[in-house]
Amino acid sequence: MEEVAANIVSNAGVEIGLCSGLGLECSYSQDYRNTGKGCANNVRGKVRAFQGDTLLQTDDWSLATSIVIRPGEIFPVEDCCITSGTVQAANRYTGEAFWNNVACD
Repeated sequence: MEEVAANIVSNAGVEIGLCSGLGLECSYSQDYRNTGKGCANNVRGKVRAFQGDTLLQTDDWSLATSIVIRPGEIFPVEDCCITSGTVQAANRYTGEAFWNNVACD
């Protein structure tokens, strides 16, 4: 029997939010979607900021491990922190997700 797997992909670009604090750290958000036929939990990922092909900064994010993302579900990720210096220099952001495939109960 073929395993039914989730497939978590970026549904939109990375949006930079407010910058605050002594080091001026900036929040960010990005929507993701499960385009697979299976469910996922332990969903986590990385947002990367680039200037051209040069990686400036990486930030990790994660959802609570108990959250199950169902097929077709769109979910937002809102996290912190990308430094304001990186935000000023970056001209491209990418997001990538990782997950565990689980049964859809």
